[in-house]
Amino acid sequence: MINRTSVDELRPGGLIPSFKLEAATRSGYVSPWDYKGRNNLVLFFLHDARCAACSQRLQELAANYSEYRKLNSEVIAVARDSAENLTELSRQIDLGFPLLSDEDGKVSDSYIGQTEGPVGSSQVNAAVFIVDRWGALFSKEMAPDADSLPKEPEIYDWLSFIEIQCPECFPPEWPEAI
Repeated sequence: MINRTSVDELRPGGLIPSFKLEAATRSGYVSPWDYKGRNNLVLFFLHDARCAACSQRLQELAANYSEYRKLNSEVIAVARDSAENLTELSRQIDLGFPLLSDEDGKVSDSYIGQTEGPVGSSQVNAAVFIVDRWGALFSKEMAPDADSLPKEPEIYDWLSFIEIQCPECFPPEWPEAI
């Protein structure tokens, strides 16, 4: 299930479309709206479980997951693959975050467009979206492969930036005059 949005409509400041997909790392379905009002999100779109670059990026996200959690953030990975293949991948990597099966590709198509070219072509096959706790898109990076996406320091910096936007979460940068 997905609220239809065209890839071109996904711009920083706009709201991301909602979706609900089967999780390979836990029972049931997961939606970004499950975290609304509580957690910022890192949405990582990969094309399938057999891609070495995508698996490497998942390992990097898993290694830094505890740091993201300290910033009130959650990682959600979405792959155009079956839940069975993704369950096997999640066992190999030991993910602490949801890995979702988008076997028919509808959710991925709505976020990154159709990927009908071979991997490594100019087609978009991987993407990272950084979203605040209310569903507003802050950063949208798409690439032909996962190696070309932002690395951990940039993801962490975006999440830190989002956190300081919340006046209830942090004191003002400058003390108010007396």
